[in-house]
Amino acid sequence: MPKTRAGTIYTSVSTKRSAMPYSRKMIGVSALILLGMSAWVHVHLAIMGDKGWLLFAAREWLGGKKLYVDIFEVNPPLILWIYAVPIWVSMHVPFLTDYAALGIMGLIASVMTLLLCLPLMARHPAFAGDRAKQGVFALLLAGIFIFITSPMFFFDRDHILLVLTFPYMLRFAPSLARIAFPVWLRAAIGLLAATGFCIKPYGLIVFAGIQLLCLLHGYFLRMMQSMETVIILLLGAGYCAVIAAFMPEYFYDVLPIAFATYADYNIVGNTRYFMIMAFFGAIIPFCKFQPRFETPYRPEVYYFAGVTFLYLVYARLGNGWGYTYHPLFCMLFFLTAWLLWEYSWLARDHQERGLPYRHLGLGRMFCAVSILFNLAAASIVMIAALVAPVSDGAVENDSNKQFVEYLHKNALPSFGVMSAEFTRWPQISRQSGARWDTRFNHLWMVPALMRSEKESAASPRWIVDYVGQAYAQDMDSRKPAAMFVDNSEEFFTYSHHVELLAIFSRVPQFATAWSHYRFDSSIDFCKPGKSSDLAAKVGCRYDIYRRTDSP
Repeated sequence: MPKTRAGTIYTSVSTKRSAMPYSRKMIGVSALILLGMSAWVHVHLAIMGDKGWLLFAAREWLGGKKLYVDIFEVNPPLILWIYAVPIWVSMHVPFLTDYAALGIMGLIASVMTLLLCLPLMARHPAFAGDRAKQGVFALLLAGIFIFITSPMFFFDRDHILLVLTFPYMLRFAPSLARIAFPVWLRAAIGLLAATGFCIKPYGLIVFAGIQLLCLLHGYFLRMMQSMETVIILLLGAGYCAVIAAFMPEYFYDVLPIAFATYADYNIVGNTRYFMIMAFFGAIIPFCKFQPRFETPYRPEVYYFAGVTFLYLVYARLGNGWGYTYHPLFCMLFFLTAWLLWEYSWLARDHQERGLPYRHLGLGRMFCAVSILFNLAAASIVMIAALVAPVSDGAVENDSNKQFVEYLHKNALPSFGVMSAEFTRWPQISRQSGARWDTRFNHLWMVPALMRSEKESAASPRWIVDYVGQAYAQDMDSRKPAAMFVDNSEEFFTYSHHVELLAIFSRVPQFATAWSHYRFDSSIDFCKPGKSSDLAAKVGCRYDIYRRTDSP
């Protein structure tokens, strides 16, 4: 059997066309219908999750406010620049909302990535000359980027990282790394990858990890001298220089806050859940065991497993939330599909050569069951989103109505928030017409800092002072007519009550600014009798303070 080299086409397995072309067409049509329905969901629910806040912050930036001075955000500016595009489009297209434009932009990016990957796979030994298999590969990528992606994560930062860097990762797969591709394709791959890797600071881990994988496979220098990598390095360096020159506050104030607080907080459950994945992800690419069989898919098995492990490291160095694990989940799905292709190739090869092949059925079964399970789960999420009542891009929420009714009843032009929640407030601002006039949106960090302060005298107390001063500046300059202060039984994921006012009143500037506010009433939508239900105790009770010199 021929050895696996770039450009080698394996001929030991026949490429006969299926005797059931009608079934293939039906499967293809069904897949396109499901993708269309999923695209509709992503466009209409694009405001879900952190994207609502990011759209709000980007709109504020377009309105003339300065990032990291008037607008506090722990993310680098690139994500807000990207989100400013759909906002600008919605300003010039009256019937299009900014979140719908964001969803459309995400679909365009996904399709563009798919179209860049197809010329690459057309040169892969296992796909060259087989249009049907290339079409299945296109459906696989569309399914990963669109169908199995939750509306909450679609075209959020981690989804953007995965989608825009995928062609670069694929370009340097072992079977493709030494092939000369057109200049336009290489330039496009480099531009997209540079954008993706700059979305979050931890994107550097994925970029560096791909270099390590190329080193292990013996083409590190070729990769480093490639047009794609040079574009990434030049644009990345230019991006950092722009931030340092025009937004130095990000390096001096915001980045230390992000590292200090994210290092203090993580979700332990996700760590345990992915321990097995970490083990196999580390073993497969770095152990040079000699496989019994050689296939056109085998070099990429090691490579894709290594990339999967990189995304696990990426998620664990982040805050541990579900969206940081989204690229890992997508790479596992892709790796499973790749293994299914390899098992199928081996089964056909053994059958044609008269060798036993039934023992390969177990691997095929595990891969197929995993794929079907994840597709079924994604279908359930999509169907639930389709049948749920949708209002202003989000499922109608009775608790939001109470805030909106309060603002309307009292004719308040603006409000501020002291809470760990920040996804609901852009929706409330849209529905009520009142401005959201406080900058800080990552208040969930504060209890962890206060807890560590009791354990260590070296804790970053200055961050609490920084947040208190930011609130004081907003209350003095913007004068929000009302302040919603979280007074729930439990504060976010910390299993205790947090006295936010007591924390910030230690900051002299905050205490002075807060003297202009008086308690007015409370909004309480906690569910009694469900002590085990986190949603019943977190973010469900707010005290309302009115500004004394407001109407």
